[in-house]
Amino acid sequence: SATSSKVLILASSSVQVTSGSNGLFDVSNGSSRVSGNSGGFIRIEGPTGVKTGVSFQGLDSPSSTSQLTYTVQFKSTGGHNLYWALDAEASLTLMEIGA
Repeated sequence: SATSSKVLILASSSVQVTSGSNGLFDVSNGSSRVSGNSGGFIRIEGPTGVKTGVSFQGLDSPSSTSQLTYTVQFKSTGGHNLYWALDAEASLTLMEIGA
């Protein structure tokens, strides 16, 4: 792939917050977060103990010809617990868009 190629990212999952109602979600390309948000994460809000859907669509410009490994990341806030929801289905779709 060329250094000018871009990667379209489509990610979705269900998460569960056990106390409080906040968490953070992002996708990483191994060297940086790709959400483009100031904190690097997308805020997850939902009632305690309830499965909450979260999704992300973005375009990464890695400027690399090397193989990259993309990962989905979750982060709890304020000491709250954040888990993959029981019976959660998650997907991560990556499509390289050539220059």
